[in-house]
Formats: sequence, C-alpha cells, structure tokens
Amino acid sequence: SDESVAMWLDVLDANNNPVPGVALVFTVTNGSVAEGNTHTTPVGNLTYMPWAVGLQTIYVTWSGGYLTLEITVSQGLPSYLVMHGHSSIPAAENRDFNWTAYDAHDNWVTPTRLLSENWTVEDGNISQTGNYTTDKVGFWNVTITTGYGLASSQLVETTHGAIQSLEVTPSTNAITADEEILIYTVRIDVRGNRLNITMPASSWVASNGTIHEENPVRWAAWNAASQTLSLIRISE
Repeated sequence: SDESVAMWLDVLDANNNPVPGVALVFTVTNGSVAEGNTHTTPVGNLTYMPWAVGLQTIYVTWSGGYLTLEITVSQGLPSYLVMHGHSSIPAAENRDFNWTAYDAHDNWVTPTRLLSENWTVEDGNISQTGNYTTDKVGFWNVTITTGYGLASSQLVETTHGAIQSLEVTPSTNAITADEEILIYTVRIDVRGNRLNITMPASSWVASNGTIHEENPVRWAAWNAASQTLSLIRISE
C-alpha cells in the first residue's frame, strides 16, 4: 500500500494502430492516479497510488470503450503503533494492555512483522504480555517498544486501591472541658498509598461532647473526665 504502479495506455483501432486524441477518464475503487483522472491518448507515465489493502480496480472509459485493471494491494511497511489499554486503574489491581501496528495508509499490519515486543512502565509491574499491575498513586507511562523500532506510550492514572487500614490522629490527647480537639483521619490502601479523608459525624461515637462534621472533624468536650471517641463505620 506504500508503493505505486506505473501505467502506459493507448487506444488501438481494428488494425492495432494507436489512435491519438482519445479522451480517457480514470476511476479507481481506492487510492488515486497521481497525474489526475482525465487524459488524452497517447498516455504514458501515469502512476496509480493505492491506499487500502485488498483487490482494487482501475476503470478506464472512453467514447465507445472501456478497460478494467485489477491490482492486489498488500500491507505496507509498519509505520506506527496504537496502544489499547486503560486510562485509570486502582492500586494493586491489574489490567491487560495490547497494541496494533499500521502502515502509512492506516492498514493493519501483521504483528510478527514488528519482530519482538518489550513492555515497560514507570511504576508498578508489567509482564511481557502487557499485563500491568499498579502500585503507587500517580500518573505513569506504559510503553511498548518493538524490535522493528516502533514504540507507543500511554499515560495511565493509578488511583487509590482497596482500603487496608485507617489512621486516626487527634491534635492533642489532653484538653480542658471548654476546649476542642481536631481529629485527622488517613485512609491507607493495600499498597500503602495514603489519602486524607474526613469521616462523617455519623461514623463517630463519643462518650461525651459534640462531634462537628468539618474538615478535619472537630470534637468539643462537655465534662472534665477521660473520654472515648470511637469509629463505628469506615467508608471505602
């Protein structure tokens, strides 16, 4: 599909003599005639430039006659890769990535023509079959490089994965009855990625005082005594 076909045409009379001055019209099922679609005999040095793979036909018509030329167009040289994957994956999960090669005219190219493939990723792990397992939260490039020399990359976001623990830290452990404390909560996923979160007031039980659903949560004491704050529900 990235090559061309040279053509020379003449219209002959009944005795096989060339007939000059005959207007020819060219029509193609795909691709183009580089020098245009209308010519007058004698015609030389025309170039057919194909595009799509498959059996393509060139129709040449003139007053009182026509000619049909069939040309089989095959894949051109590999020109670029397109990666197929996922834009966002939670931490510790895995997804499959793959790729497709095309020639300069966007025709699919047989993968074995690219010789070999090598997958790399900036964070996490990826197998040489394109199975990517995420780790740290962030944006990371997944890259496929072929032995033919073509490569393609995709930026993938690793989001927070399944929760493993919740870290609760009060601003202080001792206050007077007319003071307040702030409660900081950090969600930690299965890969250790930390995310500051605010638990709703309905998730807390206080032995005394008032929980204010703010960011961070604020607890106002009532009585002077040892008090307990407990989480009764943890949101994913």
